[in-house]
Amino acid sequence: MAHTTTIHRRLTGLLAGLALALLAIPSGALAQSDRKEINDRFKAIEWVTGPGTGDLGNATIKVPAGYRFTGASGAEAYCHYTGNNYGGEVGVLEPVPGKNASDFFILFTFDGTGYVKDDEKSKLDDEFAETLLKQFKEGTDKGNAERASRGAGPIHVTGWNQKPFYDDQTKNLTWAVIVSGQGGASVNYESKVLGRRGVMAVNMVVDQQAVAKTIPEYRKLVSGLNYKAGDTYSEFREGDKIAEYGLIGLASGGIAIAAIKWWKPLMQFGIFIIAGVGIAIKKVFSMFKSKPASV
Repeated sequence: MAHTTTIHRRLTGLLAGLALALLAIPSGALAQSDRKEINDRFKAIEWVTGPGTGDLGNATIKVPAGYRFTGASGAEAYCHYTGNNYGGEVGVLEPVPGKNASDFFILFTFDGTGYVKDDEKSKLDDEFAETLLKQFKEGTDKGNAERASRGAGPIHVTGWNQKPFYDDQTKNLTWAVIVSGQGGASVNYESKVLGRRGVMAVNMVVDQQAVAKTIPEYRKLVSGLNYKAGDTYSEFREGDKIAEYGLIGLASGGIAIAAIKWWKPLMQFGIFIIAGVGIAIKKVFSMFKSKPASV
């Protein structure tokens, strides 16, 4: 009787843990064929390993030693592999995977909206920041439906890591939001780099615990972005297309459902959960194979 009671308790505990594990799996994460396709597309990405130069269309980015870059052809596969919505990214820069690799990646997206005038710097105040944060939250929540369709769990914007500010020297509009999801929190640290014909968004997606130590490296990497001849901000000419909005519109107009990203490889997360479920099931069956004690 005592042995039976012990088995019952252990079985109850394991089944409870099993139920929680199954709940933790993003909807659709068990679709083996879908996951295999995403993994295969990721493995097929062609990388430029630094030192080198990455091509972003109308701009280039320096790829330092210890980093690798893929252009528009690999960006979509990369976004889906990391459980993120694809938003027309034209490039990805990340540390070469390895034992000492940092937990972040950088996405590049160009918007050919035209020349953005930077005469609204004084309007980047706390009231605007509050409005912008609300828009980020709403846009990200809408994007969760698409994430769920690929087996990725929901993410939510929870606050500012850095409120919006404009660097007049580099012509960069920058902000950073905190994003919560399964397993913790990450930060989207984004700079909008103004050019003659539009804006290049440079979005670093990083674990929240690593933000402070990573920002200096991010700024160094962003400084390696250069518009090609004829496309720099200073080369604006009378008659060029002018954007219908300034810095305020640039910030609030960029809230798309694919804008906010998550840094953890959620497809791998699903695999780890499934592996844990398999171990739990194995333990359950092993109980019934064990020899009962005499009573």
